[in-house]
Amino acid sequence: SLSARELESGAYPALYIGGPQEARAQLESLLPASTRGLIAGEVAASLDSATLEADLRREIVSRTDAAEASAPLR
Repeated sequence: SLSARELESGAYPALYIGGPQEARAQLESLLPASTRGLIAGEVAASLDSATLEADLRREIVSRTDAAEASAPLR
């Protein structure tokens, strides 16, 4: 599991939280404000899914690609 020290080190610039909406909301309420600030998005996920890892990876890549496409060019 992630520790507060790991999160504060900057090793994780963004977090995605997944699971049923109620569980995501509960988890977010338990996180310190500094960690909540790292949340880049939420993903709906069923832990019973046989393809959970692939589903999550596909959704996160899709969101990352969309965010990069809408970012201004430098």
